[in-house]
Amino acid sequence: MNAYRHTIVAGLLAALAGWLSMPGCSTRDADKPAKSASPARPSGVPAAGPVRADLGRAMDDLDAIEDVCRDMAQTTSQDAAAMARLAVEQKTIEGLTAKIRAREKAVVSGEASPRSPATAPAPTTLPPGVTRSGAVLTVSPGANLQEAVASARSGDTVRLTAGLFPVDPRVSLAPADHVVIEGAGASTIVRVADGVGDFSGVFGGQGATLRGFTLRTMTIDLNPARYGGTPSGSNPACAVLAWRFDGVTVDRVDITYGSIVGINLNGPARAARNAVVTGCNLKFVQVGAAGYDNAGVYVECYTADVSHNTFAATTNFSSSAIELHGGPARAVGNTISGYQAGINLVHAANGDPDSPGGDMTVRANVMRDVGYGVLLWSREGDMLRNVAIEGNDIALGKRWRCGWVAGITVNHGGPEVSGMYDRVRVTGNTIRFEPGDTRSLDRGHSGGVNFNTTGIVINSTASGNTVVNLPPGLE
Repeated sequence: MNAYRHTIVAGLLAALAGWLSMPGCSTRDADKPAKSASPARPSGVPAAGPVRADLGRAMDDLDAIEDVCRDMAQTTSQDAAAMARLAVEQKTIEGLTAKIRAREKAVVSGEASPRSPATAPAPTTLPPGVTRSGAVLTVSPGANLQEAVASARSGDTVRLTAGLFPVDPRVSLAPADHVVIEGAGASTIVRVADGVGDFSGVFGGQGATLRGFTLRTMTIDLNPARYGGTPSGSNPACAVLAWRFDGVTVDRVDITYGSIVGINLNGPARAARNAVVTGCNLKFVQVGAAGYDNAGVYVECYTADVSHNTFAATTNFSSSAIELHGGPARAVGNTISGYQAGINLVHAANGDPDSPGGDMTVRANVMRDVGYGVLLWSREGDMLRNVAIEGNDIALGKRWRCGWVAGITVNHGGPEVSGMYDRVRVTGNTIRFEPGDTRSLDRGHSGGVNFNTTGIVINSTASGNTVVNLPPGLE
């Protein structure tokens, strides 16, 4: 888990560093009127308020990242390599803090521009291949998709017709607030072009803020075999990536990914809220020969719903289909095949005081050929609470060489999972082992339902569950 969090931290620091290098530093609020009248200023001196507000958000981001690093330091005190990496990250944070303070001073004095090209108003002249009818922009194959999305105003629907839309996602598609981007179904294909190299995300992107954004009814092909990059924390190559958001819905989108995360909705405290992923089909295709931590849908926010999706993988390096952090959250009616872990449930890790660190429901999911069905995580000093795991059908594949396997289990071993688990209710699930499973398994931690952990489990129950073909010696 910490390895993945290191990659996220590295990516966010790189994104902030890139943002600070832009002219004017970005000002998402530059077009908003000031809350109160400002004193007169000399001609040519920019209005500093909006820019300073946005720089304040950058400081908030850095504070949140520093909190994550501090938390990781508490769980890696015996790991010299991890501590060295944390020291580098802390030094980067200090350098970026100094740059933000210097930029704030320059803006107030009039030495820096308050406007970034990224926040210019939507153009009045539409690009070729794009037409407008009221609040609907229709985009035909051959049109520049980045320009089409940039033409949308708040409240617009960007409608992609059937056909192929190649994209270079080194320029992410980050729409205005309350924009819908929709296709004509699976026949609308947004495909990452061959050889573009490393990128963060097709829609959203690191540093983007998404509010009231809906993406629906299309195919996104991240072109994992030919895009030419290497998945990493700073270049996670996601279909959808958001750091700050409130109200993101991904609906009936087919995604082929080989990235760190297919859909990544993961942000700081009180700045990441209300995520829905529903009706999507995600297929994992490994990039390169080496394994790397990955997830189909990774959500860390306040209130998440990941339901009625399909996840498929055939490689031995498909880490997890769904990972939910914080809560409230639910995963209902998903079909998962070929992942080492079907669903990971993790206490709140972004420090959001509103997050319950639980209030999670996992219900009526079907999992086939998985190493673990549902895996619970709570770090030392934290608590994962009020979790209901009900009516799931889980088939464990014997090809997984994990050392221990279980249908539903509290993770074990080390400070990352040595926290508390309170009110975990496991009821009415069916867990199937493959017939003839002769693997040598850790008997202490393998089985149908297993609460054996180095942490503390309280007020938790398992009842009415069925285990089929349990290997000899397991419970």
